[in-house]
Amino acid sequence: MAIQYITSGQISSGTTVSSGNTQIVNGGGITSNTIVYSGGSQVISSNGNGYGTVVHSGGSLVISSGGKETGGTIYKGGVASVTYGGTANSTVVYGTQNVDGVANNTTINGGVQTVNNGAIVTSSYVASNGLQTVTSGGTTSITKLYVASQTILNGGVASGTQVVSATQTISSGGISDSAIIYRGGIQTVNNGASAYNTTVQNGSQQINSGGLASNTQISGIGIQTVNSGGSAINTSIYDGAQQIINGGAIISGATIYDGGSQTINSGATVNNVIVSSGGTQIVNAGAITSGTIIYDGANVTISNGATDSAATIYGTQYVYGRTDYATVDGGTQQVTDANGITTYTTVINGGVQTITSSARSLYTTIVSGTQLVQNDAIAVLTTVSNGNQIVINGGITWNTTLYGNGVQDIQSGGNASGTSISAGGTQIANSGGIASNTTIYEGGNQSINSGATAIDTTISLGGQQIINDGGIAQNTTIQSGGTLIISSGGQLAGTNTVSNGGTLTINSGGQLTGTATIENGGTISLYPDTGGTINLEGNNNTGIIISGLESGGEVTTVITTINGFTGSNAGDSDSIKLVGIDTKDVTSVDYVDANGNASDDHVTFTLTNGNKITLNIIGAKDAGYTLSTSSDGSLVYEVCFLPGTMIKTPSGERPVEDIQINDEVITFDWKNNQNTVSKIKWVGSKTINVKQSPHDDEAGYPVRILKNAISESVPHKDLLVTPEHCLFFDGKFIPVRMLVNHQTIYYDKTIKSYTYYHIETENHSVIYSDGMLTESYLDTGNRGVFVQHGKCALFQRTLKAKNWEHDSAAELTVDRSIVEPIYHQISKRAEGLTHFNSRKKIIQTSTKDPNLYLITDTGLILTPHLNKQNKYIFTLPEDVKNIFIHSRTSRPCDTIGSFVDDRRQLGLLIGNVYIITKNQLYPITNHLSQQDLPGWDIVEQTPCRWTNGNAELNIETNSSSKQNKLLVIQVLSSSDYLLHNQESTIKHQIIA
Repeated sequence: MAIQYITSGQISSGTTVSSGNTQIVNGGGITSNTIVYSGGSQVISSNGNGYGTVVHSGGSLVISSGGKETGGTIYKGGVASVTYGGTANSTVVYGTQNVDGVANNTTINGGVQTVNNGAIVTSSYVASNGLQTVTSGGTTSITKLYVASQTILNGGVASGTQVVSATQTISSGGISDSAIIYRGGIQTVNNGASAYNTTVQNGSQQINSGGLASNTQISGIGIQTVNSGGSAINTSIYDGAQQIINGGAIISGATIYDGGSQTINSGATVNNVIVSSGGTQIVNAGAITSGTIIYDGANVTISNGATDSAATIYGTQYVYGRTDYATVDGGTQQVTDANGITTYTTVINGGVQTITSSARSLYTTIVSGTQLVQNDAIAVLTTVSNGNQIVINGGITWNTTLYGNGVQDIQSGGNASGTSISAGGTQIANSGGIASNTTIYEGGNQSINSGATAIDTTISLGGQQIINDGGIAQNTTIQSGGTLIISSGGQLAGTNTVSNGGTLTINSGGQLTGTATIENGGTISLYPDTGGTINLEGNNNTGIIISGLESGGEVTTVITTINGFTGSNAGDSDSIKLVGIDTKDVTSVDYVDANGNASDDHVTFTLTNGNKITLNIIGAKDAGYTLSTSSDGSLVYEVCFLPGTMIKTPSGERPVEDIQINDEVITFDWKNNQNTVSKIKWVGSKTINVKQSPHDDEAGYPVRILKNAISESVPHKDLLVTPEHCLFFDGKFIPVRMLVNHQTIYYDKTIKSYTYYHIETENHSVIYSDGMLTESYLDTGNRGVFVQHGKCALFQRTLKAKNWEHDSAAELTVDRSIVEPIYHQISKRAEGLTHFNSRKKIIQTSTKDPNLYLITDTGLILTPHLNKQNKYIFTLPEDVKNIFIHSRTSRPCDTIGSFVDDRRQLGLLIGNVYIITKNQLYPITNHLSQQDLPGWDIVEQTPCRWTNGNAELNIETNSSSKQNKLLVIQVLSSSDYLLHNQESTIKHQIIA
């Protein structure tokens, strides 16, 4: 056994070390090209240097502290050991190299390099099935593996490894940083191991239970597979690459770029993934995702049985499973399949949520965008504001809420149930669409178009339902302040209710095919051809208004059947208003049908022009009637005295309620200026209950004329009469309502119910009532409604009803030029009287602002964007067929003075109306000529016409242009508009 020492200053070259021999190089010695055979060894230690050592099978090379070997070759079976402090450079290893020191630029060609605690290995090249093992405390950097393996475990760290058609296995405690996996390379991350900043290019990364991969980048055809218990954080998946996440895996913060894909399998949990344009995420059954951000152009599929929550969608998400709390921000969420369900989705910035193929959505909120419900899908409790919900082709919605420009569009095959429509919300049902159990609140609108049906609708205060041509409403309830409009060709079927304060308007050509029950205070406006049945509830129902009679033919039959009409007590009875017909137009009233046959259930009015109007009122004859004139001049003129009124007789004054048939009263022959005596031929009475009305004269309050109001002792005590009762001045009868000055003549609102009396003299006469000249009763055909007083009945041939023109004792005048001076004379007297007692007077505040705006046939509210020289300019959207001109209204008799006999409710005097498009100007003229156009007063001789505050204009018949256009409305005149009543204390005269 021989030992060769190569020490300071010595150089050895080409030495062969055979079995049992040792070469020791230290202390500055240098050796080159030493060949070590089996059993031989070379030891290079402190300050020793070796170059080109070749170690054959069975030989060994030891590089210890301070030693350095460069360019050595370790053949198979040979062993090189680099101990702590030793350095090996550019070694080629076919055998084994154990490193505890430093190894640089090592080539492991089918051999094994073990990197131990404290070792530092850089720039190794491992090929030909070679193996690099990095153990506890060892570190490698920039290792390149080619058809080879690297194992990292027990605290070993490998940095910058390149895995080319090779394998990197990271086990418990091992760490890989910035590895590059490509050309079929594989990185496996096992329990307790970590891989950071890995780049996978056309290779694969597999993360097993307990393993962690962070900031991995996958591209080409690279694959990252995360198995049960494995974790991947902030993975980036590029074009052609994919991430496969298996059950039990945990993913957070992945980003999927164009062409990249992520597949999430059953049992996996994935959080905070970003799917960019062109990226794909597939969430399979049993998988869970949360916080996904889906950009425009991205595609995400939530499979049947999968669950997603809190996604932000700028692109497209396909849902076959379940999603919760998603935000569709300009993107698309498509919920497909019977197992697809989405809850608490929010759609903004023009996003679209499509619910189809029996899928379901719950609690979706459409802030700005669209929800499409179709193909047997169901959307429950959707809220729409400033967006759209489209229900079509088998789609079903339950309990949708619409407000703030939210629109629900029900198309063919769509069914919307339980929708709530608040201010600004609109529900539109088109052909084949069904809306049921809808509730319309203040500012909400429902529009039912041709072929659509609305069932069981409830219209609350300020809500509006419009049934257009071909549309059907069934079982509607109109609550106080609610409005239902049946347009021409529209139909109201089933059982319907108009509550107190509700309004039902059936325009000409509209049909009532069912029944409408009108409660006290409700209103129904209809035309002769409306049809159906109206049931009146209560005994004070004044809500039926019939239009279209003023221009009727020889016989106009109102085909609607009216039930529940009671009229035994005038103030507590039902009434029907005939628009355009005045009491002076009626010459007789008979209980016959349209064919002239006697009928207890029909009443026929014969007019001065010979035409007849027939109403079908069940029990009409038993109910009786009275005729008067309403505030707008439409067809019950009542003259009466209240109990306690003292009537002058030859034997002195007697209370009116004590006057009997054949008694005598003093009458005034004004033509000869003398008193005469006349006999009483008939006495009747009625009981009045004051009605709800914004106007005192229409409510039925009695008028109190204070003692001395007209002149000294005229009247000689307070006189109470009805508003239409006439006082006698200078050969003229003037209705007392035209002399109300709210001081000495006013409506007594302390009286809510009273009985008044008629006394009829042989001829119509001027009589004395409480010292005031007034009128007796003139039978114009309404005697049958009164309770007759007296012990005997007078049987005689029916006489023709009397009238004011031929049978009155003096002319009845409402001429302002006559009435106004008398009014001012009485008012001036009131100001000069003394000895006042406290009373409250109504001071009425007003405005000149008409508050003009438009409502389209779809319920859209339009305000003017310009008012120049009383020309209001509006922008009309496409396809508007009808608009309604809305404004404040007032009555001239309220704003000018009671001496004006104009009780029409007037809005604006409209002149020219025209539409301006890009290329043309279209005049709108139907308001100037169409007599029955809803919402308009009478047609004037000049080209202008007053509205009643809600006037319809037909745009389609005047302009067929479908493009956006400007509507110009010329307002020729407006009015003072009363705002509210204010109470102020004044005094009234008491003369002892």
